[in-house]
Amino acid sequence: MTISNGTGVQAARSLRILVVAAEASPVRSGIASVVGYLQKGLDGRGHRIDVLAYPEVRRLAFGEIGIRSLIFKLTRLLRRIDDYDVIHIHGATPTVSDVALLFALRRKRHPVVVYTHHMDLAFESSSLLTFPYNYLHHRLSAKADAVVATTYQTLGLDDDRVRGQVIALGVDVNHFSTSGPKDAQFTVLFIGQFRPYKGVPVLLEAMSHLPGTRVLLAGHGPEEQAYRSLAAGLGLDVEFHVDIDDHQLRELYRRAHTVVLPAVSRREAFGLVLVEGMAAGCVPVASDLPGVHEVVGRAGLLFPSGDARRLGGILRGLSENPALVQRLADRAHVRAAEFTRARTIREYERLITGLVACRDLKVRLAGHDHPSVSALRRFVAEIAANFEADWTEMVLSPSQLEMYTVAATEPPAWANRHLRRASSLLAWYAVNTAAGTLVGSDDDSPLQLWDSAVGGKPPAAMVAPLTVAGGPLGALLLMRERPFKQPELSNLECFARSVAPSLRGLASDKSIFKRTRAGLVDGLEAGRHIAVISHQ
Repeated sequence: MTISNGTGVQAARSLRILVVAAEASPVRSGIASVVGYLQKGLDGRGHRIDVLAYPEVRRLAFGEIGIRSLIFKLTRLLRRIDDYDVIHIHGATPTVSDVALLFALRRKRHPVVVYTHHMDLAFESSSLLTFPYNYLHHRLSAKADAVVATTYQTLGLDDDRVRGQVIALGVDVNHFSTSGPKDAQFTVLFIGQFRPYKGVPVLLEAMSHLPGTRVLLAGHGPEEQAYRSLAAGLGLDVEFHVDIDDHQLRELYRRAHTVVLPAVSRREAFGLVLVEGMAAGCVPVASDLPGVHEVVGRAGLLFPSGDARRLGGILRGLSENPALVQRLADRAHVRAAEFTRARTIREYERLITGLVACRDLKVRLAGHDHPSVSALRRFVAEIAANFEADWTEMVLSPSQLEMYTVAATEPPAWANRHLRRASSLLAWYAVNTAAGTLVGSDDDSPLQLWDSAVGGKPPAAMVAPLTVAGGPLGALLLMRERPFKQPELSNLECFARSVAPSLRGLASDKSIFKRTRAGLVDGLEAGRHIAVISHQ
């Protein structure tokens, strides 16, 4: 079934998705913003989205530690969980993400579970809780069908996540691309919650040594009065903007020369305000924290977390060098274009639709002595549509030296004998190394296969191995004319890991190859023996 959203964007099928998060609209926070635009974007692409979050799920806070009432919603969730294709959980949030993961994963036939890890927890006032909680939460979330991190740095913080996905958060870049002159006086902007981990006192202390500069503090939270008192005591030129609307927010970005994120905790692991500021032509200046570092890239400046002296030196240098500010602002504006909401929505949709296709194939193959060739063909067709690929193959390997195509899409016009030979070598490489890879005319891949392609620009390809407990079963191979990117390979590897256990019995079942030979009529020399390769 194909669904149009009225804007030319189509979804291959309509999915029912339950989102579980700490916060959602009308709460104003980073996670609430992400939940909101994902809900709107996926709904616009034909999916049905329900959200379970604060303020519906009430919370009781004890300083930095909050207790949520999700456990009291489980009865309702239990009655409705089978209505959903996907449960998407955002964390880490004690008593929200933990309870949701435990509940969903304990069901024998649960929906596809996707877990997005926004940050590790860091209880400054209860440091003894930090390590055991994060360790146990990592172990639990690793059991989800897919673990998503917002940056490669945060993904790499835990060794168990080396097989996870990275989907960066996005902003409405065009909306924040404000025009008009900056303030005549050098102006520094902070936007965020007035809470200890955001590090506002570090910024105020840094500004105390920079006479003639202005600070804009925009946000809300329990520390507001403490920050007002500190700013007054330091004699700073500070404007407080509390509970501002969208128009006021854009105006603050227009006025500011730099947006500063002085966070002092790993609870800050991305920094959406940095991207919004970059889109508005502000120079990003931030604490050198995992994730935040990656977002800033080469477009801004970093300082050691909590180091007010270093932050003050950076801001002084910017205030005294307008040409440097303009160069960095131009670079930041270009970088902001990499963090669009449309890209985030598209990558999440690709992930969840691919995982649902894997689940459906496992259901079709379960309990059948003679697996359906049509089920395999439908799966590769769904994967091809998911990645907008021109050609997709599933290869199984009954022995180390044999590989057979068991399902494939219709080959494109540019497919020829030489290219098929190259695809055979690529599949063999994946089976024998248990490694996925990208191949294209403009990359530095480990395989130089496309020299054998004849005529025109060689197509791009990617391949992911089908393995169970390290043992090779086969490979998934995709080709198209434009290059594939690393996030797409990560997704394909995720799908291959998900579906491989269901194919375990097929690789040694010669009858499937016989039926494939008789049943596939797709112009690919159906069921052909792809390659018998020796190590000579």
